Amino acid sequence: MKKFFLKTIFLLPIPVLLVSINYFIDPAHIFSSRFEEGIAKHMLNGMNVTNVYNYDERLLQKHYIEGLNNEPEVVVLGSSRIMLIGSSFFPGNRLVNNGVSGGQIEDMMAIFNLYLKKDFMPKKVVLGLDPWMLNDSNGDMRWLSLKGDYIDMARILHVEVPNSLPISEKNTKYGELVSLDYFQNSLRAALKFGANRYSPTRQSVNDGLGYTRLTDGSICYDKKYRGKTTAEIELTVNSYIGLKPIYLLGGFSHLSGREIEQLEKFIDFLIKERIEVILFLAPYHPKVYNFLLSDAQYKLLSGSEDYFKALAARKKLDIAGSFAPDKYKLDGSYFYDGMHFKEEAIPLILKPSWD
Repeated sequence: MKKFFLKTIFLLPIPVLLVSINYFIDPAHIFSSRFEEGIAKHMLNGMNVTNVYNYDERLLQKHYIEGLNNEPEVVVLGSSRIMLIGSSFFPGNRLVNNGVSGGQIEDMMAIFNLYLKKDFMPKKVVLGLDPWMLNDSNGDMRWLSLKGDYIDMARILHVEVPNSLPISEKNTKYGELVSLDYFQNSLRAALKFGANRYSPTRQSVNDGLGYTRLTDGSICYDKKYRGKTTAEIELTVNSYIGLKPIYLLGGFSHLSGREIEQLEKFIDFLIKERIEVILFLAPYHPKVYNFLLSDAQYKLLSGSEDYFKALAARKKLDIAGSFAPDKYKLDGSYFYDGMHFKEEAIPLILKPSWD
């Protein structure tokens, strides 16, 4: 069907051609959730899935949770910086990692609501907390893919929902239908045909363009990413520091009162439901951390960590990790890039009492 489409589509008028190719080829899977649904089905059937990239991670969580038959005992929520935390670190427990890139407090709320709709209540919830979660100006709206679930959870927590929210995150992308850049990406994908197709696998470490999603939702980076030399890692770290601003930390002038309210009400809800809450602060690469400390515009990196620690003390919660790598004697060899630690760092950070 796609081959027939590619042969005949060029007979269309140019504006229709542009929209049609962008919609039907759709290399970033903006206009359909079948890609995410397919990944989830393989994971639910006991298969890892590799060559995974250019997809909506929030929709994957939705399809995955909706398809779960067994209630998880441990749920991990947060950003890509906690995606490596898998079942092996909580032996004897059914664990699901629901981390999403650039995770926000809104993501945590929305994803947990998906569990509530299934009447699932885990025993433990690990909250991976990042400084940008308290930054009103981080500008990341990917959580809108689960807008309805966020609103449902906000109502349960008695959190006021802004009236000006877009209909959904995907609707903010419909401009891509007429985008020449997206048209070029669509043509590249069409010519390569099948380059962006996930593959079920029994292995956790694979070749490919993307990482591997494991059956418990955690990830494993591909062989090339895992095999980077010290010099190659240093290049990624320097590129990260060169970002203007640093990822999601632009305009970080104060700790957001709204986000603090949401987080604390969410934690209070979990405690009320007799769920053990564990806070996790993922360290940055030493060079990145030192850069952030030295730049006045990122002074709230320390302020956010101080708040998270005070929150844990006030709510009597376990907390592990720190944005500061030296707390756990983590040098650059423990990192894949500027903000993602390696699996070897996890046992050094997690408390044995969590087992």
